Amino acid sequence: SAPDAVVTVKLRLGWDNASINILKVASDLAELDIAAIIVHARTAKQMYSGKACWEWVKKLKALVKIPIIGNGDIFSPNDVVARMKETGCDGVMIGRGALGNPWFFQALAAYFDPASWKMPEDNWEDLVSVVEAFTRLLERAGYNIGFIRKNMMWFSRGCPRSALFRGEIIKRNTVDDMLRCFRRWIELTVLQSGVSFLDAKGLRGVRNGGQSCQNGGFL
Repeated sequence: SAPDAVVTVKLRLGWDNASINILKVASDLAELDIAAIIVHARTAKQMYSGKACWEWVKKLKALVKIPIIGNGDIFSPNDVVARMKETGCDGVMIGRGALGNPWFFQALAAYFDPASWKMPEDNWEDLVSVVEAFTRLLERAGYNIGFIRKNMMWFSRGCPRSALFRGEIIKRNTVDDMLRCFRRWIELTVLQSGVSFLDAKGLRGVRNGGQSCQNGGFL
């Protein structure tokens, strides 16, 4: 036994739209000694398709007394505040929104404390440097080439002509070749587009936040 362990449970809404059972399952779990329930507001069949249905998070929060943490389609500080306000949930879990955007958490903290925000330089070279450093960390940790390639693709999200990069990187089979491909795409395609790095990654205007919600919640 582990009497001091903190146990949380993460659930989806159900198997599919015809068998949504989140309220029953979560109510039963709430009777046990668990610290919180995390809800990804999609069915298992949806995987990551369609939109997360946060209405079920709202219903669950009204039903049980333990903390409810919502998950699904959180890609900006605005999303965090909006979902917490509309559902009353105690916090959010951030997943794909942080993939390829390591600035997300700093931006989120700055949303509630604008004075803490240190805006990155509007410089695509910063993205190249981060990708190179992170990719080498994955390489040293022993991750396979497919996993490393997938993470590099996430970094291209929001950038101009990212489909072009994704089409090229799948042809590369070494880390060195993939990094050269990334840098070449930035230099020959992205920089020529005239699109700002801060705009592409949604980092401009973060200081305009400063709203609060639910006594801080779990972020």
